[in-house]
Order: sequence, then structure tokens, then C-alpha cells
Amino acid sequence: MRSVRSHTAELDRRHLSDRAWQGFVQDGGHPAAVPAVIQRSWLRVRDNHRIDPDLRRPARSLAGDALRQRVETDDVVRLACPLLADFAKRVEIADHVLALFDRDGFMLSIDGRPGVVEAVSEIGFRPGACWSEDSAGTNGPGTALAEGRPLEVFASEHYVAAWQPWTCAAAPIHAPGQQAPVGIVDLTGPWQAHRPHAVDTVAALARAVEERLRAALSVREEVVRHAFRTASALGEGLVAVDGRATVLAVNDAAARARLVE
Repeated sequence: MRSVRSHTAELDRRHLSDRAWQGFVQDGGHPAAVPAVIQRSWLRVRDNHRIDPDLRRPARSLAGDALRQRVETDDVVRLACPLLADFAKRVEIADHVLALFDRDGFMLSIDGRPGVVEAVSEIGFRPGACWSEDSAGTNGPGTALAEGRPLEVFASEHYVAAWQPWTCAAAPIHAPGQQAPVGIVDLTGPWQAHRPHAVDTVAALARAVEERLRAALSVREEVVRHAFRTASALGEGLVAVDGRATVLAVNDAAARARLVE
């Protein structure tokens, strides 16, 4: 059971962020009394992305074949979804949903109780919707994607008023050899049901997905190298590359022909 002290602290935090949001969005002042990461995001979404704080849904979304194609061609989905679904079953997430987003901020999957999934869908928090900052303003997955690190967006720290009944904790997923995140894990629930350790939870889940990505990449690279060694006996110029077009091996014939700079 949450303590009275904890509940009071969250009410105080809500009132503080309410006043900061009103001063920034409605009065045009400088963002204050919110974390620096939220200040940076508010400035980006107002000055660079021109987000309307009265949005009712994210500005961009996918549906039908476009969404299916994105899901089917995303390696992170195949490796992450079973892990996230298992976590959602084993851990009581109560009033929260657990969602996976791709590198562009599009939601690809969501797990949770049907009632909560339905409730968040009312603001467009559902598969196919784009929650990057330039589509939905300051929010957990979009701001984690922009900042490249785990973070929380609490209640009225959201730039768009319609998102403010919710709190999001999100963490980026990184793949070996890639600087930008390849996906986002997000835990979202009512701000009144705030989880103090939510950021730690999503960060741990993101690390687990990263381990799966690292293992899968290692297996694929070894298969390519094995095929390369087998084919080298043919005497033709051969170059082995991975899925990112990184050269893994070059045989003597290819080197002599200078097939790779």
C-alpha cells in the first residue's frame, strides 16, 4: 500500500508541474520547476515541431498493410514481443500497459489489461500511432527516443493536455554498432498510480532486449562467415557483409581485385 507521504509528494509534484505547464504553454514564459529533460523537450516541441497543446491524437499514424509491413520487417519486434508479453503476464502491472515502439516512434505492440488498453487507445495510444515528439509532443517514448536515455514524463509534464492524465516511463533499445535507438520500451498508467521504480523496470527490459539482439547478431555473423569460408574454395572474389553492410571478411581473390576499399 502506498504511504500517505508518497501520495502527498505526488500531489505536490502534480501541482508544481501544472503551474509550470500553464506558465510555459499558456503564458509563454520560460519552462521552470520541471526536470531539465522536460524543459528541453517543451522547447523542442513548441519552437521546432510547432505541436498544438490541444491535440486529441498524435499527428501521424499507420494502419492496415503499412502497419503490418512495419511489424513484420522489424527485427526488434520478433525478439522483444515474447519477452514483454511474458513480463506483462508474470508481473502485476495493474492499471498500466507495456508497449513497444520502433526507431521512428511508431507503436508496434501493447500488453495489459483490456480495460486499460482501451482507455489509452482513446488518446491514440495504440499500435500504428506515432509518438515521436514531432507527432505527439513531450511524452515517454517520444522523449526517450529524442534524448536517447531512460526517463519519465509525469502527468502535466506532457506538453499536450490530453496526455496529462497519464504518466509514462520509457527506455531506448540500442543495437550493437548503431548509435541511434532501434526501439523503445514504455510503461504507461494513470498518474495517480505512479510507480517510483518504473524507469528502472523499463531500463531493465530494454537491456534484456538488447542482449537478445546481441545474441541474434552474433549467430547471423557466424553463419555468414561459415558460408564465406565454404564458398571461398570456389576461387572467386567474395566479400561477406552483415545486415548493416559492414564488411565481415574478404578473400584473397576479392582483395586482389580490390572489390572493397
